[in-house]
Amino acid sequence: QGVFMKFISRFMRIFCGVLILFSVAGAEEGHWKLIKSKDGIDTYRMKHPGTEVCTFKAVGFVYAKMETVGEVIRDIPAYPEWMAKFKKSTILKTIDRNTYIFHAVIKTPFPYQDRDMVVENQTVYNLDNASVRLSFRSANHYNYPAQKDYFRMNELEGDYYLEYFGRDRTRVTYQCR
Repeated sequence: QGVFMKFISRFMRIFCGVLILFSVAGAEEGHWKLIKSKDGIDTYRMKHPGTEVCTFKAVGFVYAKMETVGEVIRDIPAYPEWMAKFKKSTILKTIDRNTYIFHAVIKTPFPYQDRDMVVENQTVYNLDNASVRLSFRSANHYNYPAQKDYFRMNELEGDYYLEYFGRDRTRVTYQCR
């Protein structure tokens, strides 16, 4: 798992770095625009029509078994170890093996206040096409008090989409709005 952890950590650092660098870059409304390709990871941005809201997407290959990739992504308490900008993450409620509600704190650059969020995370397996979708959404329905040291993010949604491309090769698509 050491090589995999290094790759996924690099994947998230590159992706988050690109988000910071290109968050104000132009993109066509309603269409994906490639904003960077680096180390086998393609990063895209799409502006939602009539808004300033953007969705970002990163696509790359991880040279590890799909189930290993999935287990790392599902290990919510370990996010600060490999996910860029994560300060802490704590599971608040386990609904079942595939559904969690968790609290996370994200580091932001000075002078901005660090962000926190309450997120529902759900995993759905599709054995017919050898894929897994790990979705996350703001869990505004879950009553977790706002933290005075953080700015609460109330709108978040995204997915990790894992596709089998061989026993030790998984395509990972990460998308976040």
